[in-house]
Amino acid sequence: MVMAEKVEKIGMGERVGYGCGDMACNFIYQTIMMYITMFYTDFFGLTGKAVGIMFLVSRVWDAVNDPIMGSLVDKFHFKHGKYRPYLLLGIFPFIVLSVLCFTVPDFFYAGKVVYAYVTYIALTMVYTFINIPYGALTSAMTRDQDETAKITSIRMLMANGGGVIIAYFVPFLAMKFADVVGKQNSYMATMLVMGVIGSVLLFICYKTTKERVVPVSEDPVKFSDIIEQFKVNKPLVVLCVLFATNFACQSINGAVGAYYMKYNLGRPEMMGPFNLIGSGLAVLCFPFVPAAVRKIGKKPFMYLGLGIFIIGTLGFFFVPAPTAEFNTFPLIIFCKFLTAIGGLTGGYAWALVPEAITYGEYKLGKRAGGIIYAAVGFFFKLGMAVGGLMLGFGLDSFGFIPNDPNPSPEVLKGILVMFSIVPAILMVVMLITIKIYQLDDKRYAEIVADVEAKANAAHGAA
Repeated sequence: MVMAEKVEKIGMGERVGYGCGDMACNFIYQTIMMYITMFYTDFFGLTGKAVGIMFLVSRVWDAVNDPIMGSLVDKFHFKHGKYRPYLLLGIFPFIVLSVLCFTVPDFFYAGKVVYAYVTYIALTMVYTFINIPYGALTSAMTRDQDETAKITSIRMLMANGGGVIIAYFVPFLAMKFADVVGKQNSYMATMLVMGVIGSVLLFICYKTTKERVVPVSEDPVKFSDIIEQFKVNKPLVVLCVLFATNFACQSINGAVGAYYMKYNLGRPEMMGPFNLIGSGLAVLCFPFVPAAVRKIGKKPFMYLGLGIFIIGTLGFFFVPAPTAEFNTFPLIIFCKFLTAIGGLTGGYAWALVPEAITYGEYKLGKRAGGIIYAAVGFFFKLGMAVGGLMLGFGLDSFGFIPNDPNPSPEVLKGILVMFSIVPAILMVVMLITIKIYQLDDKRYAEIVADVEAKANAAHGAA
């Protein structure tokens, strides 16, 4: 038997369809991650510490929830595939919970805390329900490294296309809706719009993608297999650390950016255009990522990108806020430009996950895409929680007061450190982590050949 993915190339329509799934998640989940902290502190009325603890509790639950979901995904196979049906089933609850997260109930403080916990944790569970099979779907579409890079490039292009819309139109829509439904309900109305668009994109992803990889073994994947994976799958361990660090950085950098624009620069109306720079550049540059990786290699590409990011994010610390005498805003924009270019490495890291899945199949004889992606998903959400926890406690520690028209120098310095120094330190950790990743192109090609030979033999003998 010839492996299906050896003869059937993935067309541009399917790549774009798959990318619609990531754009959908950006429209809903990433919008929440970018704006939920400020919403909770400035509109909902929670303290920064309460928000940080809630993020941490949510990630502790993910430690249980994600592996369970991953093992369930690997265990069952439906008429329309192993992974695709979850995209369809998760659409409606994803929209509803995203709107509820940005709804301000007329409760006393303790009631608001409970409401925030319930809606936020429920949303993260639905996100897990969609995102684990969505991420694992890449490994079911192809084993070919070049095809995976092309899929990931289009996926990141679409994701950052969604990021462009989020960066500009979420603040824009929130301001417009404030005139109609009031400031307190403006984000709720905005999330309804983003949720409806996101649901359409998820449906497109479901309809256009195809699962074609034949696994070596049809033996059921068990919950305990995740432990075996961590024992033998070194690329997975490295990727988990890499994603935790990267998303901690993204969580801090994305959330603090709103505070930086509002309080340090006094330009909240520029939040959209400022964020647009990063996402817009990524949209323009991501199509060139596969060629760049082929030219210089995976690790040099990531070293270069992270170095540029570190220079850019440190620049925010040393460039002062604009004054009447000296307009430093162009320099601040240039720093944002550098962080946007450097941030391409974080997007490319998703192309390494199918490599870890194939490596695990090579070592253990089972293709455990669900639980491996669940492990990666847990660690990237853990990173986001740690970033949110650091931000929440940081805001309280340096005396942040929501909507204060005259924040103290300590508050402004604290926001600046969180926006520049902390992300730079996390990127240094990523540089060290990438150095440990040893699955180069030659070794991976050998592993793919071995896995395909075993799958051909197993299914040919059946």
